[in-house]
Amino acid sequence: MQVSGKFKGATKGTSYASQYSRKILKDTMLPFRLPTWIHSPTPVNPFRIKKIMTLRLATFTGRTIPVIGWFVLAADVAQITYEATVRYNRIAQKEDKLW
Repeated sequence: MQVSGKFKGATKGTSYASQYSRKILKDTMLPFRLPTWIHSPTPVNPFRIKKIMTLRLATFTGRTIPVIGWFVLAADVAQITYEATVRYNRIAQKEDKLW
């Protein structure tokens, strides 16, 4: 499914979160603009993130849910790594400890 009305330089493809939020929330508009962030790579900077303000609730949720997911994933990986290291250090002999 493609989002209708994409401009020439728009990022190709649409996330599942964006597709479903647009189906569910349709044309629900907000009385104020909310910020959304999209990946907008350039040849010079492939990690470029661009902030776009939107009035549409569906656009906001569709773009924000994946960003929140990445933060949750990063926090989970950090916590698992820390806990595994601490547990290893508790059971390892003194010369085998990581710190």
